[in-house]
Amino acid sequence: MRERINRLARGIIDSEAPQVVITPERVEEQVPASARTRGELMVASSNNLYIKGLVYSSNPRVTISNNAFGGLRNRIVFEINSQYLKHGETIKGSFYLVTNGGEKEIP
Repeated sequence: MRERINRLARGIIDSEAPQVVITPERVEEQVPASARTRGELMVASSNNLYIKGLVYSSNPRVTISNNAFGGLRNRIVFEINSQYLKHGETIKGSFYLVTNGGEKEIP
């Protein structure tokens, strides 16, 4: 927020927001029971504007190594922990991205 105020004070006005493109649009993976598996999300700007933000997981079994990102193309690595789960159990939740281009949910 301080950065935005400083930019406004210098007369720099961002008239255009980055257009956020996230791949994949939905995360569905088969994870073996009692294992840890890694995956990734790619967050990019389709109109070549700098994008920055934070990402959160709604499920405590899905952790994100670094929840802050910034740049034109960003790779977000997450880990799924299926320890103490039995075969056939599912992990449900979403990723929530809060960016300067808007908020997005990835189920």
